[in-house]
Amino acid sequence: MPVHLVFCSCPDPDTAQRLATGLVQERLAACVSVLPAMRSVYRWQGAVEQAQEVLLLAKTAADRVPALIERLQALHPYELPEIVAVQAAASLPAYLDWVGLQAVALQRVGWMALVLLGAALVYFGALWAAGLKLRQMLRR
Repeated sequence: MPVHLVFCSCPDPDTAQRLATGLVQERLAACVSVLPAMRSVYRWQGAVEQAQEVLLLAKTAADRVPALIERLQALHPYELPEIVAVQAAASLPAYLDWVGLQAVALQRVGWMALVLLGAALVYFGALWAAGLKLRQMLRR
């Protein structure tokens, strides 16, 4: 599965940490590196601006990129946040596999977890019912 690196500039460390944690918790990214203290020079509304920023570098599966971009845009404080995704040309195969598993595990494991939980509830429900019957028999 192709892996993408998603770059996103943030105005401060707190915003960067909040966004990074959210992306990983929501399984939109396998890992987000927070790179502090960069200086950006850019043109905004006709003027050349400079700002101290913090860079996020998110690693995610290709099929999660649209959702990750959408989530970053929704949570980001900038009017027009820098969000740029590039495909990794090469990496350790095991690392690429790990990124893919982390970014989509919730979708794949989610159904299996629900099935296992349902089976466990049925099993323990049957045990509980059997325990009630046994108690009734012993009381007689």
